[in-house]
Amino acid sequence: MFLFAAIDYFAVTRTIDHFLKEGALDRAIGKKTAVILHADTGYLPLFWRGLSVRSDGLLVRGKSPRPLTELRAPNLRAYCSLTDLWQRKWTINRLQADALEVAFGAAAARQLTNIIPSEPEPATSGPIFATQAGHS
Repeated sequence: MFLFAAIDYFAVTRTIDHFLKEGALDRAIGKKTAVILHADTGYLPLFWRGLSVRSDGLLVRGKSPRPLTELRAPNLRAYCSLTDLWQRKWTINRLQADALEVAFGAAAARQLTNIIPSEPEPATSGPIFATQAGHS
């Protein structure tokens, strides 16, 4: 039983590492966030450690007619449940950021400071996992 648990743990961590290196997971999370917030979103690259995922920052740019203009959050840390991962669910139980800046309107957006280290590539709402022609 211990051997099967160790093999499962190794397989799950290798799969997550693969997604993180390809950027597929941050693009998928960015698209999901874009759908929920009705905005263009971008995460800086994700890093996996134990049961947590970390990113140096999140940038959200709202779309008209939504009131949210811009949101910035540096040093995000998301903690996942081992039970949920075992059941093949990706559930974030706790999300932390070092700071949060939110602007509603262009005048407020001009007053934001640059609290994230770089600007991530934005994701727009659309298919979460896009498939390429000729690949399965």
